[in-house]
Amino acid sequence: MILQGLRAFNKQATTNHMMKLGGFLLLLSGWGIVVTALVLLHGHAVLAFLYAGIAVEIMGMVLVFRGHLPPSEDEG
Repeated sequence: MILQGLRAFNKQATTNHMMKLGGFLLLLSGWGIVVTALVLLHGHAVLAFLYAGIAVEIMGMVLVFRGHLPPSEDEG
């Protein structure tokens, strides 16, 4: 019974860690897309890549916030 609780806790901790790591990687990727678009592109293409980079950053922020939330009562 104790081992099942430890396994569930370890699984939750691993999931939260992976969500945080993935979120921070998406934040970095989105920032890279925006900076690269500003440096390399001209015209209307810049706007499309800016929106794409900002969307990737928003997805990263969502993952980081979700990774920092405490588990709900339903999850364990």
